Amino acid sequence: DYQASERLLQRAAEHLAPGGELRLVANSFLKYPPLIERHLGPCRTLAEGDGFRIYSARRS
Repeated sequence: DYQASERLLQRAAEHLAPGGELRLVANSFLKYPPLIERHLGPCRTLAEGDGFRIYSARRS
C-alpha cells in the first residue's frame, strides 16, 4: 500500500518551489518512479546498492 507515500509526494509537490528537488531513498523492490513522476515530474535513479535506490525528481 502506497497511500502514505502518495501523501508525502503530493505534499512535497505542494511545498517545493518550481525547480526544487526531492530525493528519496527507498527499497529497490518498491515501484516509486511512477508515483514520483505522477506528482513531481521526471524521476531518475541517482544510486543503488544493498537493496536500496536513491531517486531524484525536480518539481516542474
